Parts: sequence; structure tokens; C-alpha cells
Amino acid sequence: MPSMDPMMVVIFVVGLFGVLVWLLLQRDLTLKLREEGLHAHGEVVHVGWDSDRENLIVKYVLHLQDGSDHHDQYTLQNARQKVPPAVGDAVEAFYLPHKPSRHQRVGTEVGLSRLLFRMGALVLLMVVLLVLGLINARQKDSTPSPTLRTYEAPLPAGGKRQRDAY
Repeated sequence: MPSMDPMMVVIFVVGLFGVLVWLLLQRDLTLKLREEGLHAHGEVVHVGWDSDRENLIVKYVLHLQDGSDHHDQYTLQNARQKVPPAVGDAVEAFYLPHKPSRHQRVGTEVGLSRLLFRMGALVLLMVVLLVLGLINARQKDSTPSPTLRTYEAPLPAGGKRQRDAY
């Protein structure tokens, strides 16, 4: 089994914890939009590849109920395996009236089942990483140092040690 530095395990766990917090914030936004959100229609205004040509950047505009427009974008990963949106395709979203930047496109809401599944997967991954880190740390602690010397009992007064006696 490859050795894992305990610091790397901590970094991974903190990163996973950050993803967990982000997921909870998205769920909170979904609930807030269900209560207070307004519906907006819009359309895709630009579709283009990122610098690595692996992900598709989709830019869209939402026409808000007060007559203003809100521009945003999202990244479509593994776009070569999916049918990408085209310029002019419809986009629908719910937004907070006092802060339109806080919106979610229809279909990207975080429902309870999605939240529970992703939280379970993240917690399981965190536990596995912590256990692997603890096992690795314990193995490092129990491995004898290459600089340790073997114990030799003291000789009685006047005695000589014989070569290759052991």
C-alpha cells in the first residue's frame, strides 16, 4: 500500500469538509428559493471551450421580472460525451429578488435525496481517508529506525567477546 503523508490526509479531509459545507449552502439556497424565489426566463448567449478544451463554458442571460437582465455562466464538464447547449437555447432559473446573483437554474436544485446521498458519500470518503492516515501513522511509529543498534549484554570483568559468537 502506498504511503500517505498524514498532512495530505488532513488536507484532503479539510477539502472534503469544504465541499460538504458548499453542498449544505446550495441546499439552503434551494429552500430559500422555494419560499422567496422569482422565476426568470433567459437564453444561452455564448458556448465555448475552456483553455484545456475539456470543459464547455456556457454563458447565459436571465430576463428578470423587474425588466433587468442578469448575465452568468456555468461549466459543462465532460462536454464531449453530452449534447451541449446551443446559442439561443432556453434557460430557466429561480432567483432571489433582492440579489439575482443568488439563483439556481431549473434542474440544478439540491433536493433532499441528492443532499443525503452526496453527504453520505463525502462522510464515507472522509472516514476512509482518516483511517488510512491513522494506519499509516501507526505503521510509521512501529517501524524500527535503521539507526537502532542491537543490545549487547555487558561482559563479566576481564572477559573478552568472541567474534561471531552470536
